[in-house]
Amino acid sequence: MLVKCLLFYASMSHPIYFENSSYLVHGFRSVDLKRFANLTAEAFRILSDDHTLQYIPSKRMKSLEENGAFLREMVINTTVNGRN
Repeated sequence: MLVKCLLFYASMSHPIYFENSSYLVHGFRSVDLKRFANLTAEAFRILSDDHTLQYIPSKRMKSLEENGAFLREMVINTTVNGRN
């Protein structure tokens, strides 16, 4: 099963959860931090893909380092503020 874990929120208090045979999309869990490098690589594939970013080009990530910093900031903001 292909797993894509990104932090998406519909509102400040209700995280999105979606699962089917190909994808699992949810907020960060403590177990996900153990595979942060893999998550960074998976998110980078999504956030550097021309087709994915056709309508949101401003979300493009230019490097794994930039993407890792973006994900770390999201985790910290969610932990501290309860929102991203």
